[in-house]
Amino acid sequence: MKIQVCNTEIEAEPCRGFFSRLRGLMFSRRRNIILCLPREGRNRAAIHSFFVFFSFSAVFLNSRREVVDVKIMKPFRTYRPRRPARYVLEISRGYEGVVSATRES
Repeated sequence: MKIQVCNTEIEAEPCRGFFSRLRGLMFSRRRNIILCLPREGRNRAAIHSFFVFFSFSAVFLNSRREVVDVKIMKPFRTYRPRRPARYVLEISRGYEGVVSATRES
């Protein structure tokens, strides 16, 4: 799946099912994934980085695919976005410029 963030197209593997969203990046190599949540919400979009042994960027998008929050996640942490989100883009490599541009806007 390709998604547009700050005029940059990012290739990400979709995680739609409960177990694929639960697993996320745990015990995996660096890759980009997008978590597709059934409904928008702050608590529903909360993420963790348990058993993810590298830092990654989390970009939270609402149902209109507008960026609502960005967080650099370190291993073994939890985070809940400031505003409701429907999609969580977990970027583990190659798009640092996009994340910094997203944080500035």
